Amino acid sequence: MTASHPSTTSPLLLGEPIDVSVDAHPRAADQVISAVLAEIDRLERIFDPDDPASELSQWKASDQEESAVSPELGRVLAASERFWVFSRGAFHPGSAALVRRWQRAEAEGTLPTASEMRQLAAALELPYTAVNGPIRRTGDCSQVDLSSIARGYILDRAMQVGWRLGLASSIRLDAGGDQRHQGSGGVLVPLLNLFAEPGDSEPLEVVHLRDAALTRSSRLRGGFQVGDRRLRDIIDPRTGWPNDDIVAVATLAPEAMTADALATVIGVGWGSSVAQVPSCEWIVVHADGRVVKSEGWPRVGGCSSAS
Repeated sequence: MTASHPSTTSPLLLGEPIDVSVDAHPRAADQVISAVLAEIDRLERIFDPDDPASELSQWKASDQEESAVSPELGRVLAASERFWVFSRGAFHPGSAALVRRWQRAEAEGTLPTASEMRQLAAALELPYTAVNGPIRRTGDCSQVDLSSIARGYILDRAMQVGWRLGLASSIRLDAGGDQRHQGSGGVLVPLLNLFAEPGDSEPLEVVHLRDAALTRSSRLRGGFQVGDRRLRDIIDPRTGWPNDDIVAVATLAPEAMTADALATVIGVGWGSSVAQVPSCEWIVVHADGRVVKSEGWPRVGGCSSAS
């Protein structure tokens, strides 16, 4: 029997409604759902960037060179640094200044120049170290943004809490573009075909998700509207400019935090880097309709062509 917690009444996970589906007897399913949502709520209080009382906000506002943080915040800071090194800056938790400039462009209706954005990008730094030893500030941390992987981390931890109860045969967590599954059977997830003709509902791909995480990002989800031009909200921290050649990305990984980070890296055009990450697959849709995917992408249905 399946119990599902509807997203219309669920809390937000860093801005996205979270839906919890559990295969279990009804009473057991209620226990699992309660435990999952309680863990999400606990971690929200650590990572909510809009709450000045969250641990992340207080850490960003502190002026201490070294500071003790919770294990949860420490893990995500360290993971962000590792992804920054791995991607050679394509993933950058300190790129909030670029986002703010694009938000200003959206409000003014005028595109910034490529030269201005390159200068902003060149000034970016990773203002902390977290991988070896204590968390240490090396610059201004007030603009650090962990949202791109904190959502995945929260999904992973919530799944661990729910699964360890041993009451469910399958659990699925769905937070907007992020999904996490654990257990038997798996679920079929359709990927939207952005180039479909009106009235054509056939998905681009149908993915079988089991014991893994899926992250999806597309021009339809978020982005910047500057005048009559629509740009993606995944900005290349090396140039300061959105990569408009890529209109949609989906990544599969064993964990949601990894899938989130890789979607960001691939979204700015660094798909080749992901070949170095075990058990990770990806699919990219380009603006001209081309579909490129990794060799192990587990397609089980769909039209497999965007054009």
